[in-house]
Amino acid sequence: MNDNNEMGARFEIFIEALFNAYGLQNVRRDVEFRKLNPYYRPGRPGEPKYIRRQCDITYDIVKEGNLYLAAAELKYTSNGQVSYSFRDGPKRKKGQMIPRIGNLVDEVYERQLFIEAYLSLLVTNKKFQKKVKKEAEKRGIKVMEGNDLQAIIRKLGGKYSVDDYLVNIRTEDYDLRSDIRKV
Repeated sequence: MNDNNEMGARFEIFIEALFNAYGLQNVRRDVEFRKLNPYYRPGRPGEPKYIRRQCDITYDIVKEGNLYLAAAELKYTSNGQVSYSFRDGPKRKKGQMIPRIGNLVDEVYERQLFIEAYLSLLVTNKKFQKKVKKEAEKRGIKVMEGNDLQAIIRKLGGKYSVDDYLVNIRTEDYDLRSDIRKV
């Protein structure tokens, strides 16, 4: 695992623990959702049986007595801000081609629709570009930046920064396999 992936995995573990400590319900890390591919035909090469989307964190929201799914996309960065645009073309992931999605907000929104989540949340340890926040607001996606995380940490009695917590997480102590769900 390279350093960037290692820190991303640590960030996921940290946010899972923080959300649990904050009292969110049924917090799960690295959840893969699968739907039967409507174009799948047995024996037809190249068409996967399932279409998949991965969520860094999912949790449940209880609102007016009803239970709703929420999803969080986590973006760890060791540099300044997390940018809005990130992909030049289709990307092959876990054996399937993911269509071209040119920006972070559209990707999160597409995933929210795919998994039928009530709410999506974008989380980073630093800051998002202004365009990310502006476009996320248009789509109803909540944004949580490093200063918001620090406020939660302080509210829970913590004294250290997000990065201070991350350096002490040993990923080998955690199960990093995906939790697979069918929708």
